[in-house]
Amino acid sequence: ERLYDIQKGDKVTVSGQKYEVTNNSKKTVAYVAAKGSKKASVSVPATVKVTVNGKKVTYKVTSIKDKAFKGNKKIKTITVSKNITSIGKDAFKNCSKLKTIVIKSTSITKVGKDALKGTSKNLVIKVPANKVSAYKKLFKNKGNNNIIVKKA
Repeated sequence: ERLYDIQKGDKVTVSGQKYEVTNNSKKTVAYVAAKGSKKASVSVPATVKVTVNGKKVTYKVTSIKDKAFKGNKKIKTITVSKNITSIGKDAFKNCSKLKTIVIKSTSITKVGKDALKGTSKNLVIKVPANKVSAYKKLFKNKGNNNIIVKKA
């Protein structure tokens, strides 16, 4: 018998966006996909409310999973919330219209291979002022060499 009706690896959908539970005791989830999203602009939220045993529980969104936005031809702007620590490989791959990524987080330590491959030429990544040089390094060689990293 499961103590919770939710555990690591479980997929949950909140407001049409898909998440996967990454740590149940720490209450963290990964952003999996904005399924069938026709929106030009998408925000990865800082937290989501997940129903656990009939109660709404707040989980932090701490990562963007591999291929989360891959191949989304509509999206132009993505806002990444403050709790994100990692961005998976191919996360924004072939988002050909993606022109702007706004990053609110100061704690990203990992960006996966080819995360930016096939994104717009001169993609602008707006980041917290104290993170410009660190994030320049982090987003280098991730599939798009024409990116501009600047303070938000």
